[in-house]
Amino acid sequence: MSQIIDYDNKDTEKLSFYARYLQPMLRERLDDDEIYFSNIIMSHYRFSKLRQQDLKLQ
Repeated sequence: MSQIIDYDNKDTEKLSFYARYLQPMLRERLDDDEIYFSNIIMSHYRFSKLRQQDLKLQ
């Protein structure tokens, strides 16, 4: 990376260091993983008003 990016900027160097150690902690999702929704029961829901508008009907 040092051949591509100029590390004279300390923020860039800190970001590179952070990303290098963060990457192994992130879990890669495999395409073979299946998610089963059959045992999920919805017990609550929340409804919220996003926008209200007057309609001019003719």
